Amino acid sequence: MIIVLDKTESNLLSCAMIVEKRKKENSDLSKAETVDEDIDLSELTPIFVAAWNGITEMVEKTHKDYPMAMYDVDNKYQKNIVLLTAEHKQPSVYKLLLSLKEEKIIKESVFCEVDNEGNSALHLAAKSTNFNWPVPGALSQMQ
Repeated sequence: MIIVLDKTESNLLSCAMIVEKRKKENSDLSKAETVDEDIDLSELTPIFVAAWNGITEMVEKTHKDYPMAMYDVDNKYQKNIVLLTAEHKQPSVYKLLLSLKEEKIIKESVFCEVDNEGNSALHLAAKSTNFNWPVPGALSQMQ
């Protein structure tokens, strides 16, 4: 039996495979770092799942194939890719988004959005979490 996947299903499958590979590579990650009980990852678009897990390669690939995906908003929490990236503390994806903004590929307005509770990216990044921030030193101890 041959199963034919459309482009979206193929991207989601690729993203899921990369996430599983990263989980195996980083087996010391805590549960709080990879799974959030409030959001079901199956409801998110592939670019959101990639940003959530810090997979810059997948964010770049999805952006090249579907440029409008950068402007997607999660229906339940009204969060865009910048808010998700900041909330889940993915500095590599955030740097990628900033570089796309500087190159005028994505609009600056994406960085000014707020979620359904009125939180900006700065608010979400400042929230305390149960896992280690990838920046060593005093900066991570400020939380």
